[in-house]
Amino acid sequence: MRLFHLLVCRSIGVSNFGVQHLEGLKKAGRPTPSVNQIELHPLKRQQHIVDYCRQRGIAMMGYSPMAKGHKMNDETLAAVASRFENHQ
Repeated sequence: MRLFHLLVCRSIGVSNFGVQHLEGLKKAGRPTPSVNQIELHPLKRQQHIVDYCRQRGIAMMGYSPMAKGHKMNDETLAAVASRFENHQ
């Protein structure tokens, strides 16, 4: 935080912060993070934290976008993939 206040650091990001964690930062008087990286993919949308961050101008960054490959046999994902298969 010291670097942030000395203007050496322009933005701060967090990883895996839920609403309660972000509220804790706010109550502690800490700067609002510019980005929150969470597990985010079609099978784990986490809409509550996405909505919270959007309302407060916190960018969302998703990791594990295809559920680490564990859901590649999902019918919906296969249907979407087949539509884009020939668009390379």
